[in-house]
Amino acid sequence: MEVYDFWRKLDNLPLFMKHLKSVEQVDNNFSRWTLKTPIDITDITWDATIIFDKRGRIISWKSLPGSMISNEGEVRFTDAPGNGTIIHVAITYQPPIGGFGASIAYILNPLFREMVKNDVQSFKTYMEVGEAIEVS
Repeated sequence: MEVYDFWRKLDNLPLFMKHLKSVEQVDNNFSRWTLKTPIDITDITWDATIIFDKRGRIISWKSLPGSMISNEGEVRFTDAPGNGTIIHVAITYQPPIGGFGASIAYILNPLFREMVKNDVQSFKTYMEVGEAIEVS
């Protein structure tokens, strides 16, 4: 339950998801996400809501209509043999349409799979030792 509880407190996510500048948890279901940009010229922000939450087992979220980026995610938590937790993470980002969106896609798409893999490894490390480390 500790792993689920840590993830469910959405403002914890930037502690190990290095592509996020912040996640502001406005209420139990509503949050505002801000993406780090490579050249910090502007904030890319979107609003999201929890669409399914089964305590200790699954959290799913989706960006709200009209958001700058379309984002969906799901994290499933299962008990591991012994005293651990296995997490399964699925996250998708779709930038806005147009030139600005195309430039975001150009930056994010080639790195996205590796970025999520690194975030999950960073989360594992954070939960084990209490701090994230750079994964390369």
